[in-house]
Amino acid sequence: MTAPGVRTAAVFVPSSPMLLPEYVGLADPVAAIRRLAVQAIADALPGASSVVVLADVGAPLVGGWTGEPLGVRIGRHLLDLAGWDGDVQAGTSHYWNETTLYLVVGDGSARRSVRAPGHLDERAFAVDAALLRALDSADTEALLDLDLGLCDELMVTGATALRLAAYGLKDRTDLVGEVLWDGDPWGVQYWVARWRSIR
Repeated sequence: MTAPGVRTAAVFVPSSPMLLPEYVGLADPVAAIRRLAVQAIADALPGASSVVVLADVGAPLVGGWTGEPLGVRIGRHLLDLAGWDGDVQAGTSHYWNETTLYLVVGDGSARRSVRAPGHLDERAFAVDAALLRALDSADTEALLDLDLGLCDELMVTGATALRLAAYGLKDRTDLVGEVLWDGDPWGVQYWVARWRSIR
């Protein structure tokens, strides 16, 4: 339950295709991650009048007929699982207001092991650690200052979405961050986190 005077401004979830049912067979290797993400979203929905899904619009399309990037499709699916039946917007910019929830879909580096999609790059560990610190402390300045060139080299799929969220919330002085979970299965940095407005 959310305490009086506390509103979740943003929830941060992974962008793994396996969060979608069409990418899961008899085995569901991300079931626990999906549950954590859905629970974080469900906890954030009370008091929200609309949800804005922020994701990398340059990511591959899923079901080309929808015209929606992977992250947007994942965001909509997780919202459905969380029981949301209200307004959902997807875009590259949106100013946050008191009843908006940002759902930020994206990952850290995909170069954290030799079996990672981008193979191993030792720089990934420092970049991911900085991203996790920024999420845990709701540090909008750190996210706005991301080196997008380096993020691109390290296959940080969440960089654009993180910066969009930080820009929309940069004027808030009452944000408290919390990383609820993080891990790097398959050499990709995932997280479930939230930023709350404490009034």
